[in-house]
Amino acid sequence: MPGALPYSEPITVRQLLQHRSGLFDYGSVLWPDPKLVARSRYRDYAPADLVRIAAQKRSYPEAAAVRPGSGFLYSNTDYVMRGMLVEKVTGDSYAHELSRRVLDPARLRHTYIAGHDPRLRQSSALPSGSPCSRRTDQRLEAAGSHSALGEYRNGN
Repeated sequence: MPGALPYSEPITVRQLLQHRSGLFDYGSVLWPDPKLVARSRYRDYAPADLVRIAAQKRSYPEAAAVRPGSGFLYSNTDYVMRGMLVEKVTGDSYAHELSRRVLDPARLRHTYIAGHDPRLRQSSALPSGSPCSRRTDQRLEAAGSHSALGEYRNGN
């Protein structure tokens, strides 16, 4: 995806899949303190913005030490880049492609990409009264709940 990253060295799809891209994890930049997660959990970021945030932090020691292909560095940014790549290659949303190619054939009818909406479509599978199932205004109260998949539009 030319232009998506401000680096001279290329990053391959294999490197994205293996967490060997050298991309810094945007979550470490946005939420260095767990308290920040709870305060900003409903803030919405476009995938390109998350990649831009991560790319600006390439000078951090742990990211600078891992050049593309040279070593393992877990990064949620890799997941975001994968979703952007799916959209670029297919011309369709990541949510639609995941549903069409994986979720629908597997008959996972209640599994979906949360997209940009922080509310659950239906009650969670957790038993009523469970500490993780308490909801207010259909919003999950578990601070720090975050999904890389939730960053992609679900077309609704």
